[in-house]
Amino acid sequence: MTLWGLEPMKPLKDYNTLKVSEISVVSFMPNNDLMVTGHNDGSINIWDIGTGDILEQFDAHDGWIETLAVSPNGRFLVSGSPDGKVILTELEIEESTQE
Repeated sequence: MTLWGLEPMKPLKDYNTLKVSEISVVSFMPNNDLMVTGHNDGSINIWDIGTGDILEQFDAHDGWIETLAVSPNGRFLVSGSPDGKVILTELEIEESTQE
């Protein structure tokens, strides 16, 4: 997966997605330091945008994730899937150690 800048339009960062299933949806945390990806296998990953590390990974749905939304304070994540479920998850993210 590649994160692109808008002005100028150029790749900013490549992420190693070999360890995850196909990404179906992406959302960004309010602090712009983290992004959340939903996957075709029903899993959710939370990434450190700067390092490319996966900080959290968990199973949420029985099928692909169609939508993700993060609350304005970054505390909650809502995910939806054609499995008929809408799941509200309280996030407790341990960020990477920054020097």
